[in-house]
Amino acid sequence: MTRRLLLPVIGTVLLLGTSAAGAPTWGAPVQISTGDRALGPELALNVSGDGLVVWDQEVGSDCPTSPAALSCIHIVEASARARDAAIWQTPVEVARPGVGSRPGAAIDANGNAAIVWVHDIGRDRVLQATYRRGSSGTWPEPNDLSEPSLEIRNHAIALDAAGNAVAVWAERAVDAFAVFVEVRAAASGAWEAPVRLSAAARDVTGGPVVAITPSGRAVVAWIEGNDVLRAARGDAAIGAWESPLTLSAPTADGGPQIAINAAGDTAVVWARGNSGNLRAVEAVFRRREGNWTEPFELGTVRSTAVEELQVGVDDAGNALAMWVGLAGVQAAARPTATGVWSPPALVSVTSLAASGARLAVDAAGNAVAVWVDGATRVVQAAIRPGASGKWQTQIVVSESGAFEPRVTMDAAGSAVAIWNRSSSQRVVVESADLGGSGPVLARLAVPKRAVIAGARVRLSVQPVPWVAPLAGEPRWRFGDGSSATGARVAHAYARTGRYSVSVSQTDSAHEVSTATATIAVIGARVRNRRPPSIRGTPRVGNTLTCLRGLWSGSPPIRYTFSWRRDGRLIPGATQRRHRLARPDAGSLIVCEVKATNPAGSAHATSAVVGVKR
Repeated sequence: MTRRLLLPVIGTVLLLGTSAAGAPTWGAPVQISTGDRALGPELALNVSGDGLVVWDQEVGSDCPTSPAALSCIHIVEASARARDAAIWQTPVEVARPGVGSRPGAAIDANGNAAIVWVHDIGRDRVLQATYRRGSSGTWPEPNDLSEPSLEIRNHAIALDAAGNAVAVWAERAVDAFAVFVEVRAAASGAWEAPVRLSAAARDVTGGPVVAITPSGRAVVAWIEGNDVLRAARGDAAIGAWESPLTLSAPTADGGPQIAINAAGDTAVVWARGNSGNLRAVEAVFRRREGNWTEPFELGTVRSTAVEELQVGVDDAGNALAMWVGLAGVQAAARPTATGVWSPPALVSVTSLAASGARLAVDAAGNAVAVWVDGATRVVQAAIRPGASGKWQTQIVVSESGAFEPRVTMDAAGSAVAIWNRSSSQRVVVESADLGGSGPVLARLAVPKRAVIAGARVRLSVQPVPWVAPLAGEPRWRFGDGSSATGARVAHAYARTGRYSVSVSQTDSAHEVSTATATIAVIGARVRNRRPPSIRGTPRVGNTLTCLRGLWSGSPPIRYTFSWRRDGRLIPGATQRRHRLARPDAGSLIVCEVKATNPAGSAHATSAVVGVKR
């Protein structure tokens, strides 16, 4: 498949456009939902690229103003997609749970999938789940996971490679929240009894969140009691849980978020304290079966965006955290080689209105970030190749009216993003794919100004691998029949005209990414080879003639003249000839010539002559 993408380019006064084939490229958005009010979409993607999207479909004229009214029907809808098909199926109804269902989803490598939501039973709420076997299976009747409670929040579900499921949630029976976890072993196909993880008589103020390895090792994290971050590890196949550990001092205030890789390397981020509009972002890391690190402060997050903290861990144990600060979307990395978190880097352009930030990291360390720009209300996205660790220039993914984006990645370096978009009294779910696995052609640079025929010009690019290592050097084609290889090259065009310049990079998987630019070549600048001179007798009443001298440069060349008396321009004296008048007597006269062609201008001045009285 050939894809084309506008790439970030440096110094591109004459760059008319750049494109890529094979490189990671966002496709056009598509609409997934079919109704008028599809809210709160959540996305799951397995390593093969099979996808599942769920949302709350509101049906009824009262829904926009009174979503809790009996006349407003809430339907959990789901749409699935196989990677090979790359087309989202027609949405299907899963349940009618009432207001506030907030469905979430998970899918394993074999296409087994699960959905959880909150079911409204009058005064109380119950967490329910349904489990679909295989990618072509149907959704059976749901199971109740929780006891009836006054409130259920922060519910989530995760599946391991064998299809074992772990559901977590916080529920309020009276006046305090508690964290519960429940396991569905694939071998039995039955949900076990819920297990309370948080301490008795302690209120849970953040979370829970859950992450799971392909082998079924799960970690649940939450904020409890006197604002401490706690975490517990468990086995999804047998439902056994270790005693929770306290990971922070009593200062946790928001979040948390969690990520784990196949080996069990785990990172947790959360917000600490409250200082006006900002809170500190902190992180802990656990290397496989080792101990948790001490909390490390990464930066500051907007108080209104503490639930948007994001974190990911690749298969090498490199961690990446992201948040929305006052300057915009920011990120910090913790390389395995150093074990030290980096200073924050700006992912977005400087923005005071970014929101809804989400992060996905694949096994190779490639990352994709999405967020909404508050000024334009479009979804913006940026990628970060793991090989370079550098965020690329952001691009726009959606049309205006977007909110609540989500993103995730598969094992092939592809990503899927979804979001809500409001338009003409409708709220729909839309999606876009980041496809292509070839190298990223970063920082393509062409000359800032016109290219002069015969002059050597420099071009450069920074190729970065995405899925497979680079193979060889970039190959340039200059559009005049000549070519060169290298990340930095120089070339001289012999003739004027417009040329299509391309640069290609191949990787070891034989994927080829190509970027092109159109560059104009104009003639040589004008240059004075022999200065102008004055012909005639310098006496009042006589006429002097300015001989323009000898000039070189590509035609056409246009000449203009001016005269100076004692270093000052003579008003109105703009012709080749100048008649000497009484004010010229006793002065020093020069003529000046300006030569201009399409490449620029140059000046030259004659020798001085003295005018006799």
